[in-house]
Amino acid sequence: MSTIYTTISDYIDQEVAPALGEWKDDYDMEAIAHDMLEWHSEPHPLGGINANTFGLIVREDLDFWDVAERHENTNQD
Repeated sequence: MSTIYTTISDYIDQEVAPALGEWKDDYDMEAIAHDMLEWHSEPHPLGGINANTFGLIVREDLDFWDVAERHENTNQD
């Protein structure tokens, strides 16, 4: 199972910002996160939702650097 993030901000702080490093201000990190994450939940065997397995997970069908390139700020001074 992939890492489950509670918020988009958690993913940005833990994954996006460190990956972009000193160039993070050149990217729309929130847009990257919105593209990269999807909601995940698993039903509990007795009904309802299993609270331990719901949240945001990284989409495995996307490449982080391809998404980041789409959200690079091109209007730099």
